[in-house]
Amino acid sequence: MASFAYTAINARGLEVDGVIAANDLTSARDQLQRRGLLADKIGGARVTFWNFLAIGGATIGVIYYVDIKSFAGFLAMFLVLFVTTGIGNGSTFRMIPSIFREEKLRQAAGAGDAARADALKAASTESAAVIGFTSAIGACGGYLIPRGFGASIAVTGGPHLALEVFLLFYATCVALTWWFYLRRSFLAQRAPTNLAEARV
Repeated sequence: MASFAYTAINARGLEVDGVIAANDLTSARDQLQRRGLLADKIGGARVTFWNFLAIGGATIGVIYYVDIKSFAGFLAMFLVLFVTTGIGNGSTFRMIPSIFREEKLRQAAGAGDAARADALKAASTESAAVIGFTSAIGACGGYLIPRGFGASIAVTGGPHLALEVFLLFYATCVALTWWFYLRRSFLAQRAPTNLAEARV
């Protein structure tokens, strides 16, 4: 699978750099047209934040429906989990190039057009590497999540422990997304790590 770098104009009229992994240029173009439509309109961080809350709610729903032994409720909650996982994937991959672009442009601020061009090139290269690494980590989920369920069932006789660990992970993701990309207090706006104003 090849990686295709792109620069596009999002729904807010801002230039966005990114990388798409696809088999060929046509597939990459099709993915780009479908990817991140919601995240482009309101920002990847906002979509990611609310999406993690939805994933957490669906996980609580799975725990509830397992307890009352309702297959229909269990299935509905897992379908919500599948949809929100896809939305989270798109919004996270939307955030990565935006984060690197904003960081590099901050570093090059006031240094001229050549420094800005170098910053954009460096941001594109670094975001491509992070997207590749993130994709590899994400692929581990197909192995680790079923193993987590298996271990939970082997140790406790049910999936609750695994679901509670996943829920803790989602809560951590909500907190980190808010802390680094959404908080807008007076002190946070002066923090070098805060990208809330960048609307990543």
